[in-house]
Amino acid sequence: MSHFSKVETKIVDKEALENALSSMGLSLEENSFCRYYYGTEWKNLVARLHGPYDVAFEKNMDGTYSINADFYGGYVEEEIGKNGSVILEKYSREKIKLEARRKGFKVTEVDNRLKIYDSSDSSGSYLEATFDKEGNVTFKAKGFNGANCMKFKSLEDSLGKSSRRFTPEYYNGTCENSVKVYY
Repeated sequence: MSHFSKVETKIVDKEALENALSSMGLSLEENSFCRYYYGTEWKNLVARLHGPYDVAFEKNMDGTYSINADFYGGYVEEEIGKNGSVILEKYSREKIKLEARRKGFKVTEVDNRLKIYDSSDSSGSYLEATFDKEGNVTFKAKGFNGANCMKFKSLEDSLGKSSRRFTPEYYNGTCENSVKVYY
């Protein structure tokens, strides 16, 4: 391992959010009513769920979106996970794919993992992203020398606020890293 990064994921990319919801069989509606236990409220962004309630995404002053839902009865949690973990996992996956492609990286999906390659690098090295049920992401660099793995740092940063701690492997040139992303 060459470094650890802790990232607090923030939903900031509407396109990635739309892609995430689409992968769940949901769509994002603009300027619509959101169904709650106590009635409905007009919201700017709403994902219409299959059960009796919906989820809204409210834009904060800092440009991030908060998940707003009525978790009464377990209907919402059944579809979007505890505290929205399913949405966060899907959003992270889609955000990583969008950002990687925007930066000219190639992305493949294998067994619930993303492999991100630098198309200008013929060494076969790549960054692997895996996802758990709580919506956490773990990045692991494979086959890099020294600090070359840091070319993917911006992908980690694109998910939200991050901090890093470098390990001895980073400094001795092996750069096999494991980066855990927390929500």
